[in-house]
Amino acid sequence: MEIYENLRPALETWARMEHAADATVEPTAETTVEQHIAKYLSLAAEIKRLGAEQDELKTAIVAAMERIGVASLATAAGRVTVTEPTPTVSWDAKALDILYRDDPALAERLINFRKETYRAGTVRITANK
Repeated sequence: MEIYENLRPALETWARMEHAADATVEPTAETTVEQHIAKYLSLAAEIKRLGAEQDELKTAIVAAMERIGVASLATAAGRVTVTEPTPTVSWDAKALDILYRDDPALAERLINFRKETYRAGTVRITANK
């Protein structure tokens, strides 16, 4: 064991020199992107795992609240409220666009209600298969 203790300063110096040598080499843009993708995918996997854990906890919280018969509860850790499902209404925009195109009278009535917005472009990152 004493041999390893004697080598420790030399190994630490070597590690510092290797790190310094690595720092002087400028990574290529491709290498940088590759490293960022790897980190991104690693974080995505962790977020997915944490999201599943949150979902399990939500289920347990709702079950406990149902047992005590409340829909809202404040604790020292935080507040929780369980709401009932609510309906939402949506329209088939493509079908309405066809009606708009084919029926000029209807188009006049609909023109003020048609809104067109643009979504920002996205970046999609996926793992290699």
